[in-house]
Amino acid sequence: MADVFCSYKREDRERVKLLAEALQSHGLTVWWDAELEGGSLWRQRLLEELQSARCVLVCWTRASLGPEGEFVHDEASAAKLRGVYLPVALDDVQPPLGFGQVHTLPLHKWKGDPNAQELLTVLGAARRFIEISRRSTDGASGRAQVQTEGRSQHALRNESPKVAVLRFGSPAGDAERADFAAALAEDLVIGLGRSRLLSLVPAKTSLDFEAGTQGTRQICTALGADYIVQGQLRPMGRRLRLSLHLSRGQPETAVWSGRFDYPAETLFDELDDIVNSLVGALEVALLAHEEVEAFSLPEELLGAWGLFVRGRAHFWRGYAHEARTARGLFERALALRPGSAPIHTKLAYAALHDLLLGVEPDPARAVREAHERALQAVAADRDYGKARCILGITLTLMGRRTEAMAEQEHALRLNPALAEALGEKARLLLYQERAEEALACADQALRMTPADPHAWLWQLWKAMAYFQLGNTTDALDHAISACVRRGDYYFVHDVRAVMAAVHGDLAQAHAAYTEARRQQGGEPSLAAIRSRAPLPEGPLLDKYLEGYKTAGLKTQR
Repeated sequence: MADVFCSYKREDRERVKLLAEALQSHGLTVWWDAELEGGSLWRQRLLEELQSARCVLVCWTRASLGPEGEFVHDEASAAKLRGVYLPVALDDVQPPLGFGQVHTLPLHKWKGDPNAQELLTVLGAARRFIEISRRSTDGASGRAQVQTEGRSQHALRNESPKVAVLRFGSPAGDAERADFAAALAEDLVIGLGRSRLLSLVPAKTSLDFEAGTQGTRQICTALGADYIVQGQLRPMGRRLRLSLHLSRGQPETAVWSGRFDYPAETLFDELDDIVNSLVGALEVALLAHEEVEAFSLPEELLGAWGLFVRGRAHFWRGYAHEARTARGLFERALALRPGSAPIHTKLAYAALHDLLLGVEPDPARAVREAHERALQAVAADRDYGKARCILGITLTLMGRRTEAMAEQEHALRLNPALAEALGEKARLLLYQERAEEALACADQALRMTPADPHAWLWQLWKAMAYFQLGNTTDALDHAISACVRRGDYYFVHDVRAVMAAVHGDLAQAHAAYTEARRQQGGEPSLAAIRSRAPLPEGPLLDKYLEGYKTAGLKTQR
């Protein structure tokens, strides 16, 4: 068993060798497959070392973020599941979606000095993982058996996981706060119940349990649940703090915790908004955990649910080959669960993936396929908000914006916590030059689920809204925020280039445009630019195109 396992892309071998040698000079044992060749035996040895290492040092670089970096992504997922994930950035990059929750230690300026502060910071973090691992050695075999059993149950499951919301705690002797805690827990059950990606233990059963009365595993067993949600309200001066925890029963795992502060005077007035934000945060956290678990076992052991969430993880990596992998997993999941609205919905998204990347050779065919899939999803479950949302997206791409707006508004009636529908509504409002309303929708979506994979899009729509309002400073700021969240999508850099150009920052405009062309592999046509910009024909779109030309656009097609 090595202290540290280094996960990296072959192109970064020399830099990783330098890093491994520096850590070894401080007394750590480091495994980085230096002495092995390729082949099945190599892969088996690599998996054994990955599963046994006390700390997995994942080296994020431009190469490992790219289309050929899938092994690094998979190794990072396995490390997160084991709780030994330590990310470092050897280039000035952000980790991909799903890996940004853990702070990434910067090493892009490190020159190889084993005593440099950047390296010592990494060393200290690695030693903390190693010490925790050594302390937990006793009894590890028993825990491993429980984890294996839990994952096997997860792997074979065709249905979505079951969640129980427990009675929330509140300040003793405070009847008003106790009433609010009860209302919040009850409404949270209702809100989570609108999701088709998880199922709920009935409130009349789960709300009989209060946080802290029993262990997580015992409560899950008693309720027949996979996860439990626990909450505690505490007074904080004129504000009230809600501590929220999501835990898994088997293996017993703390999945996610959040802390939310609210003004005490207006709690009941804001109950709906509070519940919607909590629903969004819990769903994102639960699905992220399920995706990581789906990578801990071979695909052939996965049921429909495991195939579905593993496909989601591939889809959100944002590359054409990953979308193809995702589509294959979704199709296999659909064969096990015919007529599943969530699976049809994701297949509709997968059909549009390459179109949104700008690499789809037949855009009209992709939109037709996505539309058909969306109609199948709605037919399977007319009350599934996400099915209505993707149907609205396909209608937008078909130029049927009035119908698209109706679908997004219907999706929000079905599920007020559906931030994605709010984001799409923001885009449609931009076509109508209703920038202030678009800002309000995008802001609400970001408040509800700031970690949602779509959040970069909502930042883009905010940039476009400020562009419409003539506020070039905020337009550029939000375009930059979108690049930070989703820097591997070329059209995010395109929008940043335009916003920098209209703001007068020509150096940044040229740099962003150059990065967009590097990622895209060529120049876009004017028709493609027009189709992607959520702007009406007229002066605003003309100004946007002028920004493109100032940033570097040469094409006249």
